[in-house]
Amino acid sequence: MAHRNESAEHSGDRSLHFDPFTLRVDLDFGVFIPDANILLDLYRLPPHHRAELSDALWTVVDRLWVPHQAMSEVLNVRPGVMETFRREIGNRSRAVAADYDKLEFLVRRDMREWRIDKPDADHVILSLRAAKLHYQQIADSRGNEVPAQAEQKMIADVTKEIDRLTTERVGAPPEEQERARWIKDSQRRVVDRRPPTAADRGKREPIRHNDCLIWHQMLKFAREHGRGRPIVLITRDLKEDGWVEYRDRRPSGAHPLLVEEMHAAAGSRFVVITAQHLLSYVHEQRTTLWRGDRGWGPDADQGTLRPIRSLLPWNE
Repeated sequence: MAHRNESAEHSGDRSLHFDPFTLRVDLDFGVFIPDANILLDLYRLPPHHRAELSDALWTVVDRLWVPHQAMSEVLNVRPGVMETFRREIGNRSRAVAADYDKLEFLVRRDMREWRIDKPDADHVILSLRAAKLHYQQIADSRGNEVPAQAEQKMIADVTKEIDRLTTERVGAPPEEQERARWIKDSQRRVVDRRPPTAADRGKREPIRHNDCLIWHQMLKFAREHGRGRPIVLITRDLKEDGWVEYRDRRPSGAHPLLVEEMHAAAGSRFVVITAQHLLSYVHEQRTTLWRGDRGWGPDADQGTLRPIRSLLPWNE
């Protein structure tokens, strides 16, 4: 599903592959669960893409549910969300610059070994340096697009938006014994290298268990309220041994061990998508005529947009 507005933030989304028909059915009947990073992206994205993502989430809001752990992470991070964002960009920029330096070293070595003429060799090196500089300029500009006063207003506006979006759609906190059980299970997953904790095994305690807490809250929701509907996690966390499976060194969809676990626990399909998949789905909802929906809406005689009706208990 190709969306006409592709943001740089979501450029890696095509690495997840789905059968289009199966995915469409999952999204038509599934429950959408945004990961903490998706909600935090509402702060981090440029204005146009922020509005696009917000609009997509509001379009499916009647089928939106947020695990308590995911919302807790949002609340913990957002007081310094832009400072954290700029720090992450700085760390990435330095890492990429170091990789460019290593690449230049390797290219110089090959140019010498292959006896490449100096003008050609210099051209390759200068091209690498220009690419490195261009990347650093782009990285330096991210997170610094607006003055401090405008940034504070943006943060306040987005905070209100997230609060409205998630009102009465956040799961209850786990009981103390329940949380202890889930943490113990997560510790076993670290040892056994099972998802989703395996991807974060290098993190310190207790942060490494955050995704497993989200996972158990999704399992519990699916058992109690899912009624066999697909559970659709929206995330940009595509680390190996986490939410997704890797094939040919690329993320290819929900990790099969998690798919099996969700089916065994609740009889539901577990699906992992990115923000771009959600944007594409919403775009198609607005541009596709559904002849089967005649009789609904003011333009029923010509076919209408398919309504996205609520599938969650408090909206039924």
